[in-house]
Amino acid sequence: MVQSDNDVAVSICCLVYNHVDYIRDAMDSFLSQKTNFAYEIVIHDDASTDGTVEILKEYEDRYPDIVRVVYEDENQFSKWGKLTTAIFIPLARGEYMAFCEGDDFWIDDSKLQRQFDYLEAHPNYSMCFHNALVYDCCKGILFRSSLELDDGDRSIQDIILHGGGYANCTGSFFYRRSALDRPLSFFEEAPVGDYPLMFLLALKGRVRWMADPMMVYRCGRPGSWTADEHRNSRTKRMDSLKRVLQNLTLFNEETGQAYEKEVAMRKKPLIEALEYDIMKCKAEKGEIEIRRILNREDLSKSAKIKLVTARLFPVSIGRVLESLYRRVERVKPLPSSTKAENRYCKRILEAKWGRGL
Repeated sequence: MVQSDNDVAVSICCLVYNHVDYIRDAMDSFLSQKTNFAYEIVIHDDASTDGTVEILKEYEDRYPDIVRVVYEDENQFSKWGKLTTAIFIPLARGEYMAFCEGDDFWIDDSKLQRQFDYLEAHPNYSMCFHNALVYDCCKGILFRSSLELDDGDRSIQDIILHGGGYANCTGSFFYRRSALDRPLSFFEEAPVGDYPLMFLLALKGRVRWMADPMMVYRCGRPGSWTADEHRNSRTKRMDSLKRVLQNLTLFNEETGQAYEKEVAMRKKPLIEALEYDIMKCKAEKGEIEIRRILNREDLSKSAKIKLVTARLFPVSIGRVLESLYRRVERVKPLPSSTKAENRYCKRILEAKWGRGL
């Protein structure tokens, strides 16, 4: 708990938008941290409309020396098409920054202290992050973001190839604020925040990963990016893919092609996904022939089947088939390994958090 706000060591930064059902878990997990240093909680509310604002004001009133909230009158994400951790750079007062979104939460009250101690003892490290319990809101199951059991370093090559998403949950990030001084253009222009942030931090120092799961990351939550990305129009997904690819190209240029091999490997599946969406759009519009699809040697058998289906069936029928497929997927029995992992993660959650989800 913070003893004084005159010498803040760590700034906990939290992005919030319509998290009325989850924000108390996040706030309580921040406030439960046991530390020997002062910390602050800086919230950016992106014009929530569901009652989140009232909850945040309640915490502001209860903890005026700890909690600071920036309330937006207009949703910045819809205005600019992105909202990244960069907005906290001028707001944070701590030497270190920790990040967590408002629908995620921490489950270990020693999390901040452990990460703080590690970076204090290792000045050549710019970042420390850790394992997470990922909660699939659609299937109601938990699993670890990584099955690795030992702590270890993450090279920038590892991060380029495997960073982003629930493999490296932003709620586990703890880093030096000084590492964000004079950021490169690829970070400032990034369409998403977590992946380019890891790039930048890995360029500024070594990166440490801890195997102990110390947070819960919710994926597939209605209204979240992970859920909306699947529901959004194909055009929006294509635009998102293009922007990520452009950002990877910019990163490659600004680092003098030092990681060109890894960047090319990372771009390959993104390019394939983009080409698939382009082909499917054209197929639905009748702009390409089935014969041409079947003659493509670079497409897998499953991709050809999907594209031919899109060409043969009207969009409305395709949507019905897709909906039926998703229903079948939801009721399909889980593999025994998935059930065992879910039980194991539930035990971790109850031991650390004191209750389940």
